[in-house]
Amino acid sequence: MPTFSHGNKLFNVTGTSLDAPSNYRAGFTGGAEFEYQFQSQCSLSLGALYSLQGCHYKDVSNEVHGQAGSYSGFSNTALGLHYIQIPVLVGIYLADGLAVKAGVQPSFLLGARTKYDVTNFVVGTDGGAVYDPAKHVSKSIKGLFTSSDVAIPVGISYEYANVVMEARYLFSLSKVEKTLDAKKSLLYLYCRI
Repeated sequence: MPTFSHGNKLFNVTGTSLDAPSNYRAGFTGGAEFEYQFQSQCSLSLGALYSLQGCHYKDVSNEVHGQAGSYSGFSNTALGLHYIQIPVLVGIYLADGLAVKAGVQPSFLLGARTKYDVTNFVVGTDGGAVYDPAKHVSKSIKGLFTSSDVAIPVGISYEYANVVMEARYLFSLSKVEKTLDAKKSLLYLYCRI
């Protein structure tokens, strides 16, 4: 049965090159999945999904407290990653409409972008500071990320009247950034019709 998916997800990246704690950010997923029920309790599905993923970072600066000098502060920092995902799942139906699912999901990076505000400032020997106006920065950082990754999706779904409500958690097997051991964590909540 072909289904069209739309949903939200919570996404986070840990271990990135930004020296700031990251927070989960809601994203978007949309696409199509095709499910074939080859036994009354077993199914196989294949999908093609567009996924916007990302996270927010806490505000940081490189200021050394108590020392005069020129510094920069970074605020409103966000990371956005755009993927095409190909989930392949096996579903086991536990009851009428209720299924648990697991499989493999390769993803291919379409683009990566960061946005932030930077404020340069000077701290004087008296401890006073002079701030420049904040500048908004938006730039592509696709070259810092791997072009593909693989994850293990595990989830549960319930179907009623040809509408499927599903929750999936993805365990990333691949690092996200090329030079660091940063990994993604995702929780999908979506509806398929």
